[in-house]
Amino acid sequence: MQILPDAAYAAAELRAALTAAGHRLLIKPPAPKPAVPGGLTLDDFTIDTTAGTVACPAGHTVALAPPASRYQQCRATFTGLCAACPLHDRCTTAKSGRILTIAACAAAAPSLRFARGPVGAE
Repeated sequence: MQILPDAAYAAAELRAALTAAGHRLLIKPPAPKPAVPGGLTLDDFTIDTTAGTVACPAGHTVALAPPASRYQQCRATFTGLCAACPLHDRCTTAKSGRILTIAACAAAAPSLRFARGPVGAE
């Protein structure tokens, strides 16, 4: 069976249960939003939930903080690494550096990026 859920209601637990039941999910997630217009998005960073790290496009790698808050989001803090970075103006307007907030279902991010399709296909 193919299921066409709205991405806003496609919680990680629901996706996992439906996939485990053998259903094929066709979810069009929202396009990533850059912190700076036309700049880098979360998809440009390498998130490794197994190692607990996030690497930026410039090659800086930081620890991924464990899930916190009621939304169970993780954070990757690049403070102190961005000031001299050549990608700073495409990445953030924060003087202290970029902070990424990553949903608890970050492990599903590669499959969601695949589901989004090529740039411009939205």
